[in-house]
Amino acid sequence: MTGQTEDHALVISPAHVHPPATDPALRSPRIEVCITEEAGEAIIRIKGEATFTQAPTLETGLSALSAWWSRRVTLDLSELTFLSSLAMGVLIEFRRGVIRAGGCVHLAPNLRPQIREVLEATKLIELFDPAAYTRLL
Repeated sequence: MTGQTEDHALVISPAHVHPPATDPALRSPRIEVCITEEAGEAIIRIKGEATFTQAPTLETGLSALSAWWSRRVTLDLSELTFLSSLAMGVLIEFRRGVIRAGGCVHLAPNLRPQIREVLEATKLIELFDPAAYTRLL
Protein backbone atom coordinates (compact mmCIF):
# COMPACT_ATOMS: atom_id res chain seq x y z
CA MET A 1 0.00 0.00 0.00
CA THR A 2 1.12 3.50 -0.69
CA GLY A 3 0.63 6.70 1.24
CA GLN A 4 -1.90 7.92 -1.32
CA THR A 5 -5.59 7.12 -1.57
CA GLU A 6 -6.01 4.19 -3.91
CA ASP A 7 -8.38 4.70 -6.84
CA HIS A 8 -9.53 1.10 -6.72
CA ALA A 9 -11.38 -0.74 -4.02
CA LEU A 10 -12.18 -4.29 -3.12
CA VAL A 11 -15.96 -4.60 -3.05
CA ILE A 12 -17.68 -7.65 -1.60
CA SER A 13 -21.43 -7.93 -2.10
CA PRO A 14 -23.92 -10.82 -1.70
CA ALA A 15 -23.57 -11.78 -5.36
CA HIS A 16 -19.95 -12.73 -4.62
CA VAL A 17 -21.03 -15.06 -1.81
CA HIS A 18 -24.48 -16.37 -2.75
CA PRO A 19 -26.23 -16.49 -6.12
CA PRO A 20 -29.03 -13.92 -6.32
CA ALA A 21 -32.58 -15.13 -5.66
CA THR A 22 -34.90 -14.87 -8.63
CA ASP A 23 -38.01 -14.12 -6.56
CA PRO A 24 -37.87 -10.50 -5.24
CA ALA A 25 -39.56 -11.61 -2.01
CA LEU A 26 -36.67 -14.00 -1.34
CA ARG A 27 -33.88 -11.52 -2.02
CA SER A 28 -31.78 -10.54 0.97
CA PRO A 29 -31.09 -6.90 1.75
CA ARG A 30 -27.93 -5.72 0.02
CA ILE A 31 -24.67 -5.11 1.83
CA GLU A 32 -21.34 -4.01 0.43
CA VAL A 33 -17.93 -4.01 2.06
CA CYS A 34 -15.50 -1.68 0.29
CA ILE A 35 -11.86 -1.60 1.33
CA THR A 36 -9.59 1.25 0.28
CA GLU A 37 -6.30 2.60 1.55
CA GLU A 38 -5.50 6.14 2.53
CA ALA A 39 -2.16 7.26 3.96
CA GLY A 40 -1.26 3.76 5.13
CA GLU A 41 -4.63 3.21 6.77
CA ALA A 42 -7.27 0.72 5.65
CA ILE A 43 -10.70 2.31 5.30
CA ILE A 44 -13.54 -0.20 5.38
CA ARG A 45 -16.88 1.19 4.26
CA ILE A 46 -19.85 -0.98 5.07
CA LYS A 47 -22.98 0.00 3.14
CA GLY A 48 -26.53 -1.31 3.34
CA GLU A 49 -28.08 -3.63 5.89
CA ALA A 50 -25.97 -5.93 8.05
CA THR A 51 -28.77 -8.41 8.71
CA PHE A 52 -28.59 -11.98 9.94
CA THR A 53 -28.54 -13.21 6.34
CA GLN A 54 -25.83 -10.73 5.34
CA ALA A 55 -23.41 -11.63 8.16
CA PRO A 56 -21.51 -14.15 5.94
CA THR A 57 -21.01 -11.44 3.30
CA LEU A 58 -19.76 -9.06 5.98
CA GLU A 59 -17.40 -11.71 7.32
CA THR A 60 -16.08 -12.44 3.80
CA GLY A 61 -15.50 -8.76 3.15
CA LEU A 62 -13.66 -8.22 6.40
CA SER A 63 -11.52 -11.33 5.96
CA ALA A 64 -10.42 -9.94 2.59
CA LEU A 65 -8.60 -7.21 4.51
CA SER A 66 -5.80 -9.67 5.26
CA ALA A 67 -4.63 -9.12 1.67
CA TRP A 68 -4.56 -5.36 2.33
CA TRP A 69 -3.14 -5.55 5.83
CA SER A 70 -2.75 -2.25 7.58
CA ARG A 71 -1.98 -1.70 11.25
CA ARG A 72 -4.61 1.02 11.43
CA VAL A 73 -8.16 0.29 10.32
CA THR A 74 -11.13 2.63 10.24
CA LEU A 75 -14.66 1.29 9.93
CA ASP A 76 -16.90 3.74 8.12
CA LEU A 77 -20.48 2.79 8.95
CA SER A 78 -22.01 6.04 7.67
CA GLU A 79 -23.99 4.19 4.99
CA LEU A 80 -25.01 1.27 7.20
CA THR A 81 -28.76 1.32 7.81
CA PHE A 82 -29.21 -1.77 10.01
CA LEU A 83 -26.91 -3.79 12.28
CA SER A 84 -28.01 -7.23 13.53
CA SER A 85 -26.59 -8.92 16.60
CA LEU A 86 -24.87 -11.51 14.39
CA ALA A 87 -23.23 -8.75 12.35
CA MET A 88 -22.10 -7.10 15.60
CA GLY A 89 -20.41 -10.37 16.48
CA VAL A 90 -18.62 -10.35 13.11
CA LEU A 91 -17.36 -6.81 13.82
CA ILE A 92 -16.17 -7.84 17.29
CA GLU A 93 -14.29 -10.86 15.91
CA PHE A 94 -12.73 -8.73 13.19
CA ARG A 95 -11.57 -6.18 15.77
CA ARG A 96 -10.18 -8.94 17.98
CA GLY A 97 -8.09 -10.31 15.08
CA VAL A 98 -6.70 -6.88 14.19
CA ILE A 99 -5.82 -6.16 17.84
CA ARG A 100 -4.12 -9.56 18.22
CA ALA A 101 -2.01 -8.78 15.15
CA GLY A 102 -0.88 -5.51 16.72
CA GLY A 103 -3.24 -3.16 14.92
CA CYS A 104 -6.07 -0.89 15.98
CA VAL A 105 -9.63 -0.39 14.77
CA HIS A 106 -11.58 2.84 15.03
CA LEU A 107 -14.98 4.01 13.88
CA ALA A 108 -15.32 6.96 11.58
CA PRO A 109 -17.28 9.57 13.55
CA ASN A 110 -20.16 9.92 11.07
CA LEU A 111 -22.47 7.18 12.39
CA ARG A 112 -26.17 7.22 11.62
CA PRO A 113 -28.19 7.87 14.78
CA GLN A 114 -29.82 4.41 14.76
CA ILE A 115 -26.44 2.66 14.41
CA ARG A 116 -24.90 4.81 17.17
CA GLU A 117 -27.87 3.97 19.40
CA VAL A 118 -27.40 0.22 18.86
CA LEU A 119 -23.66 0.44 19.54
CA GLU A 120 -24.22 2.52 22.67
CA ALA A 121 -27.00 0.25 23.99
CA THR A 122 -24.75 -2.80 23.62
CA LYS A 123 -21.68 -0.95 24.95
CA LEU A 124 -19.80 -1.78 21.74
CA ILE A 125 -19.18 1.90 21.15
CA GLU A 126 -16.53 1.59 23.87
CA LEU A 127 -14.65 -0.99 21.75
CA PHE A 128 -14.85 1.15 18.63
CA ASP A 129 -14.42 4.61 20.13
CA PRO A 130 -15.28 7.14 17.40
CA ALA A 131 -13.80 9.97 19.50
CA ALA A 132 -10.37 8.34 19.14
CA TYR A 133 -10.54 9.00 15.42
CA THR A 134 -10.96 12.71 14.91
CA ARG A 135 -10.40 13.10 11.16
CA LEU A 136 -13.61 13.17 9.16
CA LEU A 137 -13.61 11.00 6.04
